[in-house]
Amino acid sequence: MLLNKTKSGITIFTPRRSRKTPMMKKIETKKGKIKLVPARNMIGGVPICEKYKYLGTISIPRLKCNEKISHIKRKSGFLLVKLYPYLKNATADARKDPLKI
Repeated sequence: MLLNKTKSGITIFTPRRSRKTPMMKKIETKKGKIKLVPARNMIGGVPICEKYKYLGTISIPRLKCNEKISHIKRKSGFLLVKLYPYLKNATADARKDPLKI
């Protein structure tokens, strides 16, 4: 099987409580948070990814879901702003099941 190196990426996974992540280094951000970034750019021509999004699910090395939850909050806030003019004037039944209208 041939591997298309331009469309592929390596994501390294470790348990959430592990102290070290192989091939990743810790960098402190401006806000004081610690972020994992790849220590090397590529292995055999295939890039190492900080995070990987597949079918809408964001995977990071520690397998935490904080980033996905914040994405859902941003998206739901956006939808609320767009739907507010409709929801403001809708009846309780229309708010409960908007697809019946």
